[in-house]
Amino acid sequence: MMFNNINSQVYYFFYANRVEFLNPIFIFITTFGGLLISIILTAFVSYLLLHYKHKKYAYFLLSNVIVGNILLIIIKYLVNTPRPSLVNALVIETDPSFPSGHTMMAITLYFSILIILNRNVFKIPKIWNNILRVLLAFFIISIPISRLYLGIHWMTDVIGGLFIALFQTMVFIYVFKIKLPKDDKIRLLIKKYFK
Repeated sequence: MMFNNINSQVYYFFYANRVEFLNPIFIFITTFGGLLISIILTAFVSYLLLHYKHKKYAYFLLSNVIVGNILLIIIKYLVNTPRPSLVNALVIETDPSFPSGHTMMAITLYFSILIILNRNVFKIPKIWNNILRVLLAFFIISIPISRLYLGIHWMTDVIGGLFIALFQTMVFIYVFKIKLPKDDKIRLLIKKYFK
């Protein structure tokens, strides 16, 4: 009951504060968490990693994205939560609401690429490395927000998707023995919560 009340408040906050010119921008942003772009990007980055003999990172990325999608489908249809009313939605989604698949993709794909990028696997100029990091961070933050703004997810869907995907990603970091520098923020989080 408490969660329903918070969900409703967040839903109506985003609905009441929509701005006309932002609508197509958020629709565009949300496509980057969709299945088609995710498949293309996962395949492209995995190909690059395999081409440059970084098999461990390629398998880490592929495993995280594929398992994330399988887990998403299982949880969605087991929990079977209805979405917010389609009357106020800016795009139409008909599958169950919990968890947010786009939010899970923002973590399993974009966060995984960010982790790989932070390992200096790709020898690219620092300026491009920083631009890519900012772009990845932008998608990690903006895709979940876009789902709330568009009125197609409850807040609990987004938070649930975020935590499921984060936990899964940390498990795969451990499974694939992804070494993180001592001062790496991700490493510090893992040490704090997975002692």
